[in-house]
Amino acid sequence: MLIETADFAGALRTLAGDAVLVRPGAVLPELAAERLAWTAARTPGAATVSPITDSRPDAKQAVRRIDECAREVSRLEVAPLAAPSNDCVWVSHAAVQAALAADPQVDWQRFGALCTGLRYGHYLAGHIYCWIPDGPGTVGALSPTHRANVARHVHAGLAARGIAARSKPRQLHVLHGWGGGAEQWVRDYCAHDSGAINLVLLTEVAPDGSAVRLCLYRNPGDAVALRTWPLHPSITGSVEEHGAYRAAFYEALELTAPDRVIVSSLVGHSLDVLRSGLPTWMVCHDYYPFCPAFGITFGSTCASCGDSELAACTSGNPLASAFPRIPAAHWSALRARFLRDVEVGGLHLIAPSESVRRHYSALCPDLARRVHVIPHGTPPGASPLVPPATEGRLRLLVPGRLNRAKGLDLLEAVHTDIAEFADLILCGCGGAAAEAWSGRPHVTVIPAYSRHELPGLLQSLRPDAALMLSLVPETFSYTLQELFAAAIPPFAVRRGAYEDRIQDGVNGFLCHPSPAAMLARLRALDQDRGRLSRVHETLRVTPVRGVHDMIRDYVALTGASQHSSAAYFAPDLPEPPSAGPGHMQLFWRSPDVPFHDAASQVRTFDETVERQSLRFTIPPVFPSLAGLRLDPGVRPGAVQLTRMTLTDASGAAVWTWTGGAYFDGALQSQITDLGPGPGGSGRLLYLSGADPHFGLPREAVVRLVRGGEFEIEFSCPPVHEVFEIYRGLVMSCGEREAAAERRAHASEARAQHAESELAAARAALGRMEAEAADARADSQALRQSLSWKITAPLRAVVKPLSK
Repeated sequence: MLIETADFAGALRTLAGDAVLVRPGAVLPELAAERLAWTAARTPGAATVSPITDSRPDAKQAVRRIDECAREVSRLEVAPLAAPSNDCVWVSHAAVQAALAADPQVDWQRFGALCTGLRYGHYLAGHIYCWIPDGPGTVGALSPTHRANVARHVHAGLAARGIAARSKPRQLHVLHGWGGGAEQWVRDYCAHDSGAINLVLLTEVAPDGSAVRLCLYRNPGDAVALRTWPLHPSITGSVEEHGAYRAAFYEALELTAPDRVIVSSLVGHSLDVLRSGLPTWMVCHDYYPFCPAFGITFGSTCASCGDSELAACTSGNPLASAFPRIPAAHWSALRARFLRDVEVGGLHLIAPSESVRRHYSALCPDLARRVHVIPHGTPPGASPLVPPATEGRLRLLVPGRLNRAKGLDLLEAVHTDIAEFADLILCGCGGAAAEAWSGRPHVTVIPAYSRHELPGLLQSLRPDAALMLSLVPETFSYTLQELFAAAIPPFAVRRGAYEDRIQDGVNGFLCHPSPAAMLARLRALDQDRGRLSRVHETLRVTPVRGVHDMIRDYVALTGASQHSSAAYFAPDLPEPPSAGPGHMQLFWRSPDVPFHDAASQVRTFDETVERQSLRFTIPPVFPSLAGLRLDPGVRPGAVQLTRMTLTDASGAAVWTWTGGAYFDGALQSQITDLGPGPGGSGRLLYLSGADPHFGLPREAVVRLVRGGEFEIEFSCPPVHEVFEIYRGLVMSCGEREAAAERRAHASEARAQHAESELAAARAALGRMEAEAADARADSQALRQSLSWKITAPLRAVVKPLSK
């Protein structure tokens, strides 16, 4: 509370709480009252906190500038005062009540002395400057050095940041390095939240999916991190505690001084991140770590998950393939610790759709009670309107990666029947699905595309509807949001967020997730195209929820203030180290001589240029050229190669590579081939060490008798695109490994069954042989019996008669 008064003593008797008293006519800088209160909160036992005050006429017009300079040079110092200022002062209500109890008629001077006797203190905040009319001011209380530094900054016109900018709240986002919807959400939030400074703590993953580094970024997608910390050992999945992670995390908190932590994923992180003591919110982009399969689906959507069910899921669920080498006991312990941390830390879960709370109500009511629903929003103009084709065969878009979790089995079951009346367009399905579906009748395959290409693709494809067949219950679905924005009617199965967000027949279509129901509904829509047109028109005039609406709801829920004391007193955020230019180095050698720097050539390049080429000159080598080696980088990262050419001294090409498999075996070191790059061209390589390199083919090298040239075309894709491909590879490899394990288990079961049947047959044969032996023995005994001998004449008579 700010009170303007000339009677400070009289104001003491009416205070209802802490307050700032200031003389009439004073000129206060930005956030003066808040900063005095913040300073008091950091100064135990403070009865009063006073700013620097000045009454020189020429200073009145420069209050803001002088105040900013005082903040720059003060180091946020607080100096003791013998008595409180009578110009401008923050006053503690507790100290006032103690002084009034001792002397109800206390005046201002007596108040200061009483507080001192009661062990309260009076302090000067040297980082706050006010102008007061006709007053002596307290500039003299500052040290000569402080006064000189402030004056030097003012007169030199040195740049100073505004106080409000310095006090902007800070938020630390915690994210995995896999890309996808979680990263898109963080990117959108950070890019459009003007009320806070948003930083990102990201795990960098290796090709095996484990987190090997913790990286602090000023913005998601930045090429260079503010700080990086190695994680030894690396983290696969998540862990309950991790010494190296904990040390790195608390150093990141010290560097950034956030007001709150917003967790978008715990993949690659330690649960230490939930124990910062700061307000912590977790955005439920999926169901991890409660569900290690992410999508609470094992055959069907899970309604319960105890320890026995978790063990069965870990060993036999084809969708639980992201971390195939982590046992059920680990996930059970991790879940228990996660639930305990949520309860003890008072964490809140934010879900983008009501379906998350609905599912947690069945699976874990304790989590469901902490769920708040805030739907995601997207930036304006993200997707242009796409008119439907309306004529000819029905055109059905299948957007995004196509795998078992995204409804591959259901599509496989119906595609032959769908092909009778509709064309399928698989857009961004991934390399594995592209190989499996290419060449099928009435199927168009687009394996990959860059995000900026999507609007143009949709405009050219002009689908009548889009199939959303996810086997797992989506928590939101950015793909569905893009379809709404483009006015493409979605045709979705009744699961998860689809049920929450789609009104059947109004803004899309819902069907039971079975082949028969899906085919019947699609055939009906093909016969009545007007229903598709009506949904298209509804979507065309219905605004899509925007990212600013989402951020406003987050601010309202979290109670975030416009200004932050933690940010005001925090040091400036660190600047990222200079990335420097990228460079590649080509080495050559003669027989029996190792590669070395003296026989090499270096070319630098700008890592921000989307596509570029470098050319190296290869000199004649005596007695002959025995090998060429290219180092495509000097630090971990990614590069997408699209073309390489070796030409001889005459300019004739002796070898050309345009994107096939090449980087394997003895040819490479510290390089992982991630397959086709974004857009489906070339090869995306992950450089995993400080000396990544690969060799060029010997059969071409030996033809460069008189030297030649090497030219390489490449680009440096954004890190989020690389991690999205990582994630696809990790999930794909996990699915294949899980499928192989299932086949092995099935084969073992069949073998055991066959062995059992063979054993049974052998036992039956043994019994039959025993019975035959018994019969032979009986027959022999009969022949030797007296009755057999007595009846011999009778048998001799009967035998001819029976013929």
